[in-house]
Amino acid sequence: MTTPISFADRAERTFATLDGSALNGASEHLHALRRDGLARVRALGLPTRRMEAWKYTRIEKAVERHLIGDLGGMRVTVGGGAAVTADDVAALRIPGLTGPCVVMVNGVVRADLSTAPVLDGGAYAGGFAHAPAALRPLFEARLGAHDRRETEVFSALNAAFLADAAVVYAPAGVTMDEAVTVLHIVAPESGAAAFVPSRLVVVAEAGAAVRVVERAVVVGDAQAFLVPVTEVSVAEGADVRHVRVQDAGMTTDEVSSTEVVQTGASVFDTLTVTLSGATVRNHVRILPDAEFCESHLRGFFFGQGAMTVDNATFVDHAKPNCESNEVYKGILDGTSTGVFNGRILVRKDAQKTNAYQSSRAIVLSEGATMNSKPELEIYADDVKCSHGAATGRLDEQALFYLRARGLRPADARALLLLAFSRDVTATAAPAALADWIDARLRALLGADEFA
Repeated sequence: MTTPISFADRAERTFATLDGSALNGASEHLHALRRDGLARVRALGLPTRRMEAWKYTRIEKAVERHLIGDLGGMRVTVGGGAAVTADDVAALRIPGLTGPCVVMVNGVVRADLSTAPVLDGGAYAGGFAHAPAALRPLFEARLGAHDRRETEVFSALNAAFLADAAVVYAPAGVTMDEAVTVLHIVAPESGAAAFVPSRLVVVAEAGAAVRVVERAVVVGDAQAFLVPVTEVSVAEGADVRHVRVQDAGMTTDEVSSTEVVQTGASVFDTLTVTLSGATVRNHVRILPDAEFCESHLRGFFFGQGAMTVDNATFVDHAKPNCESNEVYKGILDGTSTGVFNGRILVRKDAQKTNAYQSSRAIVLSEGATMNSKPELEIYADDVKCSHGAATGRLDEQALFYLRARGLRPADARALLLLAFSRDVTATAAPAALADWIDARLRALLGADEFA
């Protein structure tokens, strides 16, 4: 009887197959990062529901969909793949987001499909492999500096198969007026893709301001497992706004990681919007590592069918006089499952911390489930911290009121749910993106003719 090999063995076998061709040669830094990532995959193994942090999400089942046989490896797509044209990119961009665009195809930045990388004031939005020589040392120092590959197997997996990274760089004092779009395109030749690593590094130096919108798109009917990692460095006086849009289709699994370090008094704002997927797990971790940091975490998700959407956040208040605000909202239909696990840690020296956390969900069907687990761990004695969680149904009286004024049922429901979602999306996303999210939500709710 043949004993199936472990996930770590599969990863190592796949790594050995690809290492000499698709992965090596970009830089010594990338090569060392990949070797370390593979070692961490072997040490960590896959999480299971027996672990407290994963108790509501069967991520091992999602991974199994992308493995090749008992003795095979993993279907890893790095670079190459089906042809993607400039017309394809234009069709995939969100209308109204006309700023710089960095296009990654199967984890590799395509300079021919991206806009000019060097922007006004010395800003840069492009690929790690194509970066100007003067900026390469800075980018190498940031790449891999904040990821969690030592403790999180999917971050380690991302590092193990990393071939390139997108970089958004705002030099000191530079304000990037238009939002930068980072478009992750999965386009395998075979129509079946599994683990697709993509990495984004955002660096905002002192006094800089930048907005970044990440969106992943799977071309055709590919079954993809995405493992994106975003590393953000925010310096003194900088202002960074980040949005992740997840709408890659119902056959896509994803485990994302957004890792943020604020090294000076600064503002960081992130929004995660999940509109489709099979199993989706999002990690957002923020370290305000200086006094007077302001951190905002927002999320909105729409669960349909048998989706699982799991948001796990962690704010590590290490310094005094900082503020964090966290608001996650979700709508659940069908037999979908929503999870919110938000942890706030206030360390002993982090006096005068203000930390707020809220999780709200609306359940539209009998089969849908919401699990909320807010956590406050406080070791300081002069703080203001609070958290709350609520799950319920739509207000029937409000529905009756709207229907009595001529709205059909789907439109009345959509109007209430849009008002619920806009409290999150309209305050964090660029206006054009907020409008696009509204339109997608109306379509998902069957009210696409409602204005």
